[in-house]
Amino acid sequence: MSCIRLICFFGLLQLAGVAISQDGLKRTHLGFSATPQFSLQPLGSSQVEGDKFRFCFSLSGDLYYDLSPALQLKTGLSFLQSKINYRDYSPQFPDDVHNGMALPYKSYWSYDLNQYFIGLPVEAKIKLGKVESVNHFFITGGFRFQYLLHTAGTVHLVESGNPRHEQDIDSFLFEFNSFWTLLTTGIGYEWQVGNGKLAINPVFDYALTKIFQEDLSVRQNGAVEFFGLRLSYY
Repeated sequence: MSCIRLICFFGLLQLAGVAISQDGLKRTHLGFSATPQFSLQPLGSSQVEGDKFRFCFSLSGDLYYDLSPALQLKTGLSFLQSKINYRDYSPQFPDDVHNGMALPYKSYWSYDLNQYFIGLPVEAKIKLGKVESVNHFFITGGFRFQYLLHTAGTVHLVESGNPRHEQDIDSFLFEFNSFWTLLTTGIGYEWQVGNGKLAINPVFDYALTKIFQEDLSVRQNGAVEFFGLRLSYY
């Protein structure tokens, strides 16, 4: 992960150096974007009632650089609030057996989490159609590298069907991954509005990083998906 961050850092330095030149200034645009979205931790969703879509959002200050009339690079600084709700059936107790048969879904952790990230998006934006068209469709794709600022919420243990006390979310049992890498893609439409450009596009983000650290014995430790609608102006 440190290597990825170093590559991103030098990439941004190079982009900033290009932007210093007069020609670079003409190609550089500042903007912002807001993305209301839904999150889902999909592992086990076909059999777990607790898996639900949760509303969350992302805000970003954006920096665009025109590589060509049809291709832009986009970076900036983003803030993501993520909500996750699901169950983990890894805990087992003696009463989880009836007539010699194991009852694997009788005991579980119930997670209802709010996580807050600061991130660095690195995306390419490709214009579709004629390059001279002011209003046009486009596709985007790239990565977002995120750092976990804070985790809030609740974790409850249900033991053999009986609710137990709320667990401490800061416990060693729940070691969250601090650095996330997300794959992002989308398609949208952009048009001229005054001296700037407004764009709207559905986006899909897939976390390549799991919620918890790999060394924990957490069975339902999957990746998070985000489905959103991004509004951008620059």
